[in-house]
Amino acid sequence: MTDNVTLILSAIMMVTMVFLIAPGVFAVNRGHILHNIALWLAIFLALGLFYHNFGPESPHPLFKIPEAMTGLRHNAPAPTPQAPTPEPTTPAPAPAPEGKSL
Repeated sequence: MTDNVTLILSAIMMVTMVFLIAPGVFAVNRGHILHNIALWLAIFLALGLFYHNFGPESPHPLFKIPEAMTGLRHNAPAPTPQAPTPEPTTPAPAPAPEGKSL
């Protein structure tokens, strides 16, 4: 339940920030907003292509993921679950011979 509350509060804060910041951003970028959008899209595209071609999972990586984080990779083999160990069984007591009591 707290995850839903956190998600809703985060969304409300994000929308509030957009309403507070958007008028100033639009005022500063008046007349060349499309130019700036195209520039930022080109920057993000270049970063994405660089990571795709030279990232840790590419054929020619320029950088590696640290050894401590290798277990966190999404394509790492999942650990095999341990088979449950059978509970130790105790032998059932032998039945008492008929006619004799303990």
